[in-house]
Amino acid sequence: MKLKHIYFLIATIGVSTIFYSCGAQKPSVAAAEKAFNNEKYFMAADLYKKAIPDVRKKEAKAEITFKIGECYRLINNNKQAGTWYEKAIKAGYEEDTVYVQYANALKAQDRFDDAIDVYKEHLTKKPNDSVIIGKIENCKKIIEWKKKDVNFEVYNEASLNTKDMEYAPSFYGKGIIFTSNRGTVKGKNYYERTGKNYENIYASQTTGKNKWTKAEPLNKDINTPFNEGVASFDNNNRILYFTQCNGPKGKESSCRIYETQNEGNTWSAPKEVMIPNPDSAILGHPSITADGNRIYFVSDFAGGIGGKDIWYSDKQGTSWSTPVNAGPKVNTTGDEEFPFIHPSGTLYFSSTGHSGMGGFDIFFCDFEEGDWTEAMNLKSPTNSAGDDFGFILDESKEVGYLSSNRFGGKGEDDIYSAYAIPLVFTVSGKTINNATSKVLAQAKVTIIGSDGSTQTITSDATGSYKFTIKKDVNYQMNSSKYRFFGDVGELSTYGLKESKEYSINFKLNPIPLKEIVLKGILYDLAKADLREESIATLDSLIKTLRDNPTFVVEVAAHTDSRADSTYNNDLSQRRAQSVVNYLVSKEIERERLVPRGYGESRLLNDCKDGVECTEEQHQENRRTSFSVISEDYVSKEAPKIPEAGKPKPAAPAPAKPGITPRTGSTANPGAATGVAAGTTVPANSTPAGTVKPATPNTTGLPASATPSGTTTTTPGTRVITRPAGTTPANNNGLPASATPSGTTPTGAKPGGVVRPSGNNGLPASATPSGTTPASTTQGTRVITRPAGTTPAGTTTATPGTTKPASTPAGTTTTPVTKPAVTPAGTTTTPVTKPAVTPATTTPATTTPATTAPAKPKKP
Repeated sequence: MKLKHIYFLIATIGVSTIFYSCGAQKPSVAAAEKAFNNEKYFMAADLYKKAIPDVRKKEAKAEITFKIGECYRLINNNKQAGTWYEKAIKAGYEEDTVYVQYANALKAQDRFDDAIDVYKEHLTKKPNDSVIIGKIENCKKIIEWKKKDVNFEVYNEASLNTKDMEYAPSFYGKGIIFTSNRGTVKGKNYYERTGKNYENIYASQTTGKNKWTKAEPLNKDINTPFNEGVASFDNNNRILYFTQCNGPKGKESSCRIYETQNEGNTWSAPKEVMIPNPDSAILGHPSITADGNRIYFVSDFAGGIGGKDIWYSDKQGTSWSTPVNAGPKVNTTGDEEFPFIHPSGTLYFSSTGHSGMGGFDIFFCDFEEGDWTEAMNLKSPTNSAGDDFGFILDESKEVGYLSSNRFGGKGEDDIYSAYAIPLVFTVSGKTINNATSKVLAQAKVTIIGSDGSTQTITSDATGSYKFTIKKDVNYQMNSSKYRFFGDVGELSTYGLKESKEYSINFKLNPIPLKEIVLKGILYDLAKADLREESIATLDSLIKTLRDNPTFVVEVAAHTDSRADSTYNNDLSQRRAQSVVNYLVSKEIERERLVPRGYGESRLLNDCKDGVECTEEQHQENRRTSFSVISEDYVSKEAPKIPEAGKPKPAAPAPAKPGITPRTGSTANPGAATGVAAGTTVPANSTPAGTVKPATPNTTGLPASATPSGTTTTTPGTRVITRPAGTTPANNNGLPASATPSGTTPTGAKPGGVVRPSGNNGLPASATPSGTTPASTTQGTRVITRPAGTTPAGTTTATPGTTKPASTPAGTTTTPVTKPAVTPAGTTTTPVTKPAVTPATTTPATTTPATTAPAKPKKP
């Protein structure tokens, strides 16, 4: 026996004892008790009211007042229930239950703050009642939800509704069918539980927004003198599935699903849908899929998760498969009813077990990857503090209907329309100078969608930007500005069911005009070919070059001190050229790129020849870097147009012998290139602020290369003369095979199923497993829960090989001085570099041919 039945039995015994001890027992009190125990609550309330004047004891009078409140609660009249609970408290009724039920009634009338106060009054008597603490938190959550409407705008369809019950709409042609007990009771044929008519199925067609034709009952073969309702048409409006309780003659004690076919102007005789039912359990609330091959319904089958669960069965020819429970993502220890399967596969249903706003709330689940997603609450205003159920939605998911007994309606249960509010997604934020943490105005922000859309705007004077974006799209974002490294971001609106505002800030780092190490540029041992892992880093450099189209950069490669210096120079030059070749293949103009191999000449630590160092220390010297050497490049394809915010260049400073002029800031580079703050400037770098005079390069060779037939003269060095038309083995620091610069590489609440205690929509005949009914009424019986309780279980280098330096036969190796990069004011010291001289050339100075001991070679 359920606790609720035990409670009412005890209460009945208590009241009877009081009445008999006082000698004031009246026939009306006994009749009231009998009607209450037989679940004829409407009749019982009237009899209790008549008994009150003749009851003398205060305690008995207070208890009868409370019982009247219970009668109204059990027929879902929350306003009257609240009125009588309040009277019971004032009359001195001392059971804690009255505070809980009074608060529940206030909550159902949208009086959340008042409900919280009454719940707190209960906590003064039972301070550790976790259920009531949860109810208080739920009220607070509802207040927050109501501050912002989401998903739908909801309107009462007043022209459809009456003072009675209209609920469970279903699409039918250009209108709907629904369940109602409307009309004046005639004779003795009425539902004694509610004191109203039995329920039938009605139809109405829409003639415009909030306009309907007069609702008419369906064919008499469908509507019997007893309870029919909660129906669902197949996609062609040919087969109607509906719930019938009490049996066609009113003698049954359960509910079943029937079907009837449209035969033009008539309907076929309804017949039961033979879904296997070994438990003789109730079946109701059918919802058929668009193809007509699967039916969802409600039942209290044994082995379910809660009181009533949602199940489904598949059509197999003329029969149906064994029912399958929809599972724990849908069903809970509470009640799940009124399923609606949308053509898209989304399942909408009502539940008392999932966290919600009132008694029944509307939820939905999508079916993805073989399972249902977590149930999502449709929130306010679709849901309210009352019972919200029977939700349907058209194929476009723009217009729907639901039923609710929310406060402010026209009748007991009313039909409401629901118009989808378009989802709005935005992304906004600021562009920031990461070096100063100040906003960065006039930065470009671009967002690219997986649907092929692209938007670009420029941040305003406050560094702010904002985009409106689309639903179910993945986005990549980036921000850039002249003289800054770009920053990136990403977001997705895929699968979102509510509007959302994203916030993404972009932090841009100033580009310093000094050596910037490109971390992640890798080569195989003793090779100059780029490895696949290097591409991502170089793509980042490409982005920087495209964002700064006037930059000319030097691409430098460096080795450690191991292996012969000549070999290291050659290897590093080839590696720098590999980087340039890749950049050119990505449409970066070759004229903007100067490859330079420095070999071991620019070590970052003391790991020079003869010094023992760890592999990590040698690795620090093996690097590829770039530095900006000019900001005045003009593309051959388009005129130079300075970007907004680009600073005017300073007046050129006089160039000094041996110094490579540079300009710009020395601030730390950005994270986009992987350069950490505090990057060391090479010892022979050029002071910031100097400007390199623009010199046209018409040869297509790097700036350091000497065209054939010319004489190169540098202060402090001797002159090497080549015969016209000859080409030395290595005239530019590149190996003979290198590619020179300038070349191109390659009880439910169905009809007749009336919701009992707790507004849970149990079918009138429903009996949870293990429960003994108190009584039956007109062939139906109702399972109730104890007042104020929740059903049990509810939970509101490897060293390289030696490679000897080669000298062509018949040639003499002659040291040639190379200008050193010397800071202003210091003395220039000649640095020798072996030059390959043709046999026919007489050197100005002869050096004995001596060979230094070979060092192990390692890149």
